[in-house]
Amino acid sequence: MNGFADEHAVRCLAYVAAVTRAGAHLTSTQLDRFNNQAPPVRRSPLMPLLLSTVPPRSSMAGYLLQMDWVAPGSSGGLVLTDLGAAVLTAHTTEADEGVASDAFELVIRPDVPLDYARLYERISGFTGALLVDAYLATEALHFFEGMVALERILIAGRGVGGKDWKARRKDLENTLGLMGAHPDVRFLPHPRKDLHDRYVLPSNGEGLLLGGSIGGRQPSAVVRLTPQFTSSIREYHEGIWEESEPLKPTVAPAN
Repeated sequence: MNGFADEHAVRCLAYVAAVTRAGAHLTSTQLDRFNNQAPPVRRSPLMPLLLSTVPPRSSMAGYLLQMDWVAPGSSGGLVLTDLGAAVLTAHTTEADEGVASDAFELVIRPDVPLDYARLYERISGFTGALLVDAYLATEALHFFEGMVALERILIAGRGVGGKDWKARRKDLENTLGLMGAHPDVRFLPHPRKDLHDRYVLPSNGEGLLLGGSIGGRQPSAVVRLTPQFTSSIREYHEGIWEESEPLKPTVAPAN
């Protein structure tokens, strides 16, 4: 980035703007967590295509507060100051490496069904989409029931919600057995450090980066990805897909 604020600061300012614009609240801890999020392919040949997320400071929220680019709002969450908004505006004309212009699609608030309806509508417009979510909860599978646009789901073999990966796999297969039409779901039987972020990757065009899992308990942003980035990150995850194992829906015995 050639401007006077580095890419990490600008990315976080854009995140603050998107979250507050949607009426949600963002704490300093949540902002720092967003800034420290590492892309899953940072050690791959695709690294030049990704947004760098190596934090230049221990606390981005503290830095932005010190610069008077953000401030605590009336609700207690962080908001852009006039100065911060000016900094963000000055940098929006610069090209980034993976996020589309006007990239922030929406914010998912766990207690607002309309947010999920908008996300469902967005994904339904895709073709041949792959969902990558290592942490997807068992009950969240029902969100994708009958969704023709989403063809595949890739989940990682790690414990979630106090259950080890074997128990989690059994729960997923039991749930699939109770569902009607559903995507092809595969499970990686061992955890991988490069399977961390959550994506919806169509066969062509723009994809989505999900800030949190479907059905999560915290507000999260949904970010649009450029077609080039989407294609590259999908190609990388296709390799992981080939290493994964199909989940076999458990069919309840007939009475």
